[in-house]
Amino acid sequence: MLRTVLIVVVLIMAIVIIHAMARQGLFRSIGDLFLMTAIGVLGVKIADVDQIIPFLNHRSAVTHSIFLPMVLAMVPGVRAAAGPLFLGMSCHLVADFFPSRMTGFALIQVPGWGSIGVLLSYVWLGINALIACAMGHALLKDETSGFVRFLVTVALGIGAYYYLLVLEGSRWAFGAFITVYGLTYLTSLREEA
Repeated sequence: MLRTVLIVVVLIMAIVIIHAMARQGLFRSIGDLFLMTAIGVLGVKIADVDQIIPFLNHRSAVTHSIFLPMVLAMVPGVRAAAGPLFLGMSCHLVADFFPSRMTGFALIQVPGWGSIGVLLSYVWLGINALIACAMGHALLKDETSGFVRFLVTVALGIGAYYYLLVLEGSRWAFGAFITVYGLTYLTSLREEA
């Protein structure tokens, strides 16, 4: 039932967004919106690529950090894609901040060393999630128009709701992410003025 309601809400929002874009003559921006939203979804899942790389343990410090989006941000021509990738990564890191128990594979693993422990895992996840969110909004501000940035922010916020609350079932993670997400978005707006 909840999934059906969510799908209907997303479809209604998509219609409203497309209508608003058409009225402003932003047909090219529709492609930008869908592409950036898809990249944001990829950002949510890319951290777990460590599960298929033989020399990395799950929750590797390499993949559960700002490292992967930062590499993309340095590549000329695809810098704009790093913004939503950072935001998706931030969502994943916040979800990992709230495991059922912070033991074993819930801990951050440094290749060749092992676990960094409970406290440092929380610090690692928290700092990287905050930096990823701030960098994501900063890159979106630099690389897209205000209207597209707003729509991408809303779309990724809806995605975060679905991932954190519906799939992960974590109200704490959703609350923490929306707080950080909202504050970093508002800060990026304030810096514009």
